[in-house]
Amino acid sequence: EPHSVSSLWYSNGQDHVFDLNPGPTKNPHYPWEAQIDQLYDEGAATVDETKRKAIYGQFQQVETDQELMIFLPIPYYVSAVRNTVGNARPSAYSALGSSWNSWELYKK
Repeated sequence: EPHSVSSLWYSNGQDHVFDLNPGPTKNPHYPWEAQIDQLYDEGAATVDETKRKAIYGQFQQVETDQELMIFLPIPYYVSAVRNTVGNARPSAYSALGSSWNSWELYKK
């Protein structure tokens, strides 16, 4: 469901991490932001699956043309461990960071 990530793409979305909008209302700075807001509004109000697919396809084209984000296949995590924890082996590829091997950790 494309609308499930609307908070990332709406100009006033909570997760909108590029070209940050200081206010709680939609206030797009660029024409493509207004177009994304409009397309997401249309997609949310349309129940016809074929029309929704076309609307979100237009959104994907805008996002691709503007090169807003580059999604990497593997996120990279940073973690820290106190020197009082033994057998810590932090992983940069796990959302669990330094606790992926929690059954092996001990306090020094």
